[in-house]
Amino acid sequence: MKRIIKYLCLIAISCIALLAYFSININNKNVHHVNKTEQSNDSQHVVKSMNLVAIGDSLTQGVGDVSNNGGYVPRIKQLFDNRLGIDLNVKNYGIAGERSDQINQRVLNKKNIQQDIKNANIVVITVGGNDLLQALQKNALISNENTFRKNMTKTLDTYQSNLNKLLHSIKQYNDNCNIYLFGVYNPLYVYFANVDKITDYVNKLNLINSTTANDYKACHYVDINSLTYGQFKTEEQRKSLLKDAKHSNFNVKDFSREESDSKEINDYLSDKDNFHPNDAGYDVMTNNLFKVIKSNEKFN
Repeated sequence: MKRIIKYLCLIAISCIALLAYFSININNKNVHHVNKTEQSNDSQHVVKSMNLVAIGDSLTQGVGDVSNNGGYVPRIKQLFDNRLGIDLNVKNYGIAGERSDQINQRVLNKKNIQQDIKNANIVVITVGGNDLLQALQKNALISNENTFRKNMTKTLDTYQSNLNKLLHSIKQYNDNCNIYLFGVYNPLYVYFANVDKITDYVNKLNLINSTTANDYKACHYVDINSLTYGQFKTEEQRKSLLKDAKHSNFNVKDFSREESDSKEINDYLSDKDNFHPNDAGYDVMTNNLFKVIKSNEKFN
């Protein structure tokens, strides 16, 4: 009888041990499976993000954008999302009509802009167009070529000084961010192809922007001069446009679309003012910006 009891006890202990063994292993397998699932989910939902601050004039504000969404700013955000899988947080501080000195004053006076620059990975600037336009309008009626050239040279010198101040202001709030400085374009070329004066000064201002950008750490120039020529991309197309042009001079101050004798329009500029980019123009700006950013940013 004692042997039977002893035998039954051994069987019971063995069963309990086996149950405990399987229970522990099943639990361990379940735990391991959950961890793998969580890791898999984590890897699937890793969100990269960057901060971009856009500051400048009407080209940053997005004037001419049919959708009124803000020009290149929402477009560059979408490209980051679609092509890089990066959540780009954007701040748009564009105000139409502002010159370089006025943009710099905003940076120096607005705490919210300063804070956003401090947190930025990228700062994008559009500047110079209003400096040049206002100077051309101011000197449009000057007939003496030497006086005109002297005044415009002074304007460009002042602009270069203001641009340096603006870049210095941004760097003092964030020396580690990458700055992308847009160039400008001649919005009147297609309508007044014979007028070389504006194109000449656009080129001079672009030279200032590109060379000044090279003087600063992590500052890059973004060329958008192709907007000058619109759909007239080849030399032959431009020669044809030039052949049809009649005006050799005009009053910049009173410019309007009706004054042009050109039958053409610039397909990349707004048909409301023939001056600011339309959706196609902002696409060009965005794509050019994206190419330069990809060449200079580290996304790993």
